[in-house]
Amino acid sequence: MSTKISKKSEIKYWIGELITSPVFIFPRLNMSAIQIRELLFRLNRYGEEWSKSHSSTLVVFIPENEKTREMLRNFRASNMVVSFMGGNSLINTFFPLQPVKHVRSIDSKFTLICGDLLLAPVSAFIIKCFFPFRVRSQISLHGNPSSTWGISPLGIAKRLLMRFALRNSESIRVVSTNIKNYLCDVKGLPSDRIVVAPIPTVLPMRPRIAASAARIGFVGRLHDERNTDEWSEIVGQVLNVDPDFSAIVIGDGSGLLSMKAPLTSFIDGRVRFIGEISKQELEESWDEISILLSPAKQEGFGLAIREALIRGVFVIARRNPGTQFLFEKMKGIYLYDSVGEAVDLAHKLKGQEFLDSDLVLNLDYLSLENRESLSALVAGWEFN
Repeated sequence: MSTKISKKSEIKYWIGELITSPVFIFPRLNMSAIQIRELLFRLNRYGEEWSKSHSSTLVVFIPENEKTREMLRNFRASNMVVSFMGGNSLINTFFPLQPVKHVRSIDSKFTLICGDLLLAPVSAFIIKCFFPFRVRSQISLHGNPSSTWGISPLGIAKRLLMRFALRNSESIRVVSTNIKNYLCDVKGLPSDRIVVAPIPTVLPMRPRIAASAARIGFVGRLHDERNTDEWSEIVGQVLNVDPDFSAIVIGDGSGLLSMKAPLTSFIDGRVRFIGEISKQELEESWDEISILLSPAKQEGFGLAIREALIRGVFVIARRNPGTQFLFEKMKGIYLYDSVGEAVDLAHKLKGQEFLDSDLVLNLDYLSLENRESLSALVAGWEFN
């Protein structure tokens, strides 16, 4: 069954075909075509896992605009139905008309999965007010985003919305036991409301190609929480001492300028800033990286670290509970506590080859983690 694109006039047609199923609501989306495409593929993977034990498909409500329509014209999925909520995120949030129509069309209980931490929980709360005891909601927490919001009026508003989401969601999906422990110990949330289900890691589809040069990489969003200033400090010291080293930054964000500033003298040749790229382009870019440097002071999950370690790329990461967990589970990751230690590790790893046996162990571990994660995630959508 291919993905259905529902228009308002068609909503009753496709809803009538469905047995109760999880419903994803996205009052707003990152409007990058890359991000939308990757979101749809991830949701389809969730749908495939759900269909293994259920006869229904996933239902997804997303904003309507030119980019989402274009993406859906070229996207096919076997276990997902997509409908548009409208074009304005605030209207979608406070007047979620299409999801309400969907809820009215079925009699069973089911779960609303919130597509973001701020607006979607408000939509879910409104829908639950219309249909008490029939609908429960779930949010996903990949880290502690409030650490980057500051004390501005906007930051305070976001913190209040986050508190609202935590208090009014019957289920909270987190990507690591570290985040679960934080919510239980610091926020006082009951453990039975929290589902630990890591983000599925995309396994490589082709044999690895070892990097031909000593090249330090960064992959991900560029913002203060990733400690990008320290990344630049470490790379600058390594490049100053060893002319064989170069660096590559894959990603974009508010920290771009501050990350570039200390490396100005190298940018023309030895340091490249690529920006945001697709998953396919990233797969090819891993071949250029010999060492992934991850200086984040707190690591909620470590998706880029996982992806590096199953592609034969060494990882140098700042020691914290998240990276310590990966250090105990996977091969090829080295932890540091100071800038000097990180610089020394980079020099020691220069020219070393990733052992095939270590690569196999990493792949086996993440394959098992993916299976267990998807099973736990789907189980968390059940309304008992």
